[in-house]
Amino acid sequence: MDFEHYVPARDLFYLAALFLGAGCGCILNRYRRKAGTRFRNLSITAGLCLFSGTAAALFAAAIYSNWSIFWETDLFLPVGILALIAALVFRFPRAAGFPVFLLSGVFVVFIGYTCLRFPLIDDSGRLRLSRDGSSRVHIEQIQPNVNASQRKGGNTAISFEAAGEDSVLEINALRLVPSKAFPLFGGVSRGLIMEIRHNGANVYTNPQYAPNFLIDPNSGNSRFQEFMKSFFYPREIQERLEIRRLPPGTNLTVFFEDAGLLFR
Repeated sequence: MDFEHYVPARDLFYLAALFLGAGCGCILNRYRRKAGTRFRNLSITAGLCLFSGTAAALFAAAIYSNWSIFWETDLFLPVGILALIAALVFRFPRAAGFPVFLLSGVFVVFIGYTCLRFPLIDDSGRLRLSRDGSSRVHIEQIQPNVNASQRKGGNTAISFEAAGEDSVLEINALRLVPSKAFPLFGGVSRGLIMEIRHNGANVYTNPQYAPNFLIDPNSGNSRFQEFMKSFFYPREIQERLEIRRLPPGTNLTVFFEDAGLLFR
């Protein structure tokens, strides 16, 4: 189910799992063979402090979600995995801590390359299409989440000659919706207008666009691609805009909407 403030409630739920696992790892340290009395007492104290963090995070998640977060059964498996990893790291810091740290770094780089480089989808436009008094069409990239005063001089503008009123612009875009089970960025739609073609020729390519296995079906292992796509739900969007819809002296802004792209 989806509810208001889902993202912060989910992240707090995961934070509670980390505190719980870390607390259990500290308690297990109490039973080390060569542990002294002082170390055992400190382990118990640290574990109880972390358990307090678990209770606080769960309470905050419950307030954010009005207790609905506890009925999100899809989160139970990642919560259990996070708690187990935290427990292993605190119980075996040398054997488990370094591999977890290394894998976490690889995961962050991987997510940045596949997902986070795409801008968030919001109410701001992505491209501005305009036409002067002749048949020349101008494409201006709009930086999302940037106000009008900051956009001046920072946008990418491309111009080309239209082939006629009956010609069309073929706009290709990509929309990603990472699984809502991912912490921090999951469940938030991201999108990018990749390219625009006119009369069979490519007239615009987004500088942020770089093909990867989520976009290009011919790259990488097909089974791995299908597996990862089940977590990122990529969807290619293809829209056509007739040049006649862009009369001389007018402009249209391209927006993302639920089903595709919107021109207004």
